[in-house]
Amino acid sequence: MSSRTNDADQVLPLTIVTGGTDGIGKEVARELARQGKRVWIIGRSSAKGAAAEAELRQVGDVRFVAADLGSMAQVRELSDQILAETDEIESLVHSAGILKIEHALNGDGIEQNFAINYLGRFLLTERLLPALTKGRARVVAIAAAGMNKMVFDFDSLPGIPQLSPFKTFTQSQAANDVWIQDLAARVEGSGVVVTAVMPGMVETNIRLNDANGFLIKLTDSPVLMPLLRMSILISPATAAITPVWLATDPAATANGGFFGPKKKVIKVKSDRKDPVLQRKLRETSLRLVGGAL
Repeated sequence: MSSRTNDADQVLPLTIVTGGTDGIGKEVARELARQGKRVWIIGRSSAKGAAAEAELRQVGDVRFVAADLGSMAQVRELSDQILAETDEIESLVHSAGILKIEHALNGDGIEQNFAINYLGRFLLTERLLPALTKGRARVVAIAAAGMNKMVFDFDSLPGIPQLSPFKTFTQSQAANDVWIQDLAARVEGSGVVVTAVMPGMVETNIRLNDANGFLIKLTDSPVLMPLLRMSILISPATAAITPVWLATDPAATANGGFFGPKKKVIKVKSDRKDPVLQRKLRETSLRLVGGAL
């Protein structure tokens, strides 16, 4: 299968960063490109994507591909496009995410936080598994690894009308935890390494949208932001250190591992490894994406 090359003798596998047009994802893509990787950045906004591509191409081989990861049809189209380009993926870093505290459904009738923060990741990764396996890839999910309770309302999915949008956001993060443990167990011995990262309090635009209320947006105001920068807030470039390490370092082989800022190990609790919960989430996820991969 044809792929771009750096020279006539070397064919580079593909590196994919979702949410690579802004925030942590953009800094991850920047460093991966600097290291000589062939990087695709995925995002919804064509204007933002074109600007990010132009900027990042100053340091390496970067291409923007437009896709809404909250739309399962677009995720399928994206995976088809990737597999038409290459059958070998070196790393897949999931950075795309939202935080909306207003209840809303996407075009598939799925609550938006759950669709973008978890379900799109699930579908894209599962469809790319053959290429990930061939590339002995690193799969890195940037989420609130290990930080949320394992309380799922499977019966109310996809719309989750019984849960507040903020609780749905935390449930999407918990779903990442369970899925990462499930996927890590399924790829054990294949050479694929699956990990999750809790990046810390990062100065990004994830909270700034029309759906979020005054108190959420206040954290990004000119009043509080300087105080947060001096205390707990870190830059996207600093937050990118751990996912870049997990995506590239031959020594970072902790399949199923959870990590925090500065490569700190986060203990994986036993409830994330519950095979019954993993199977239930996998079955529910398959149902929500249309019943088949």
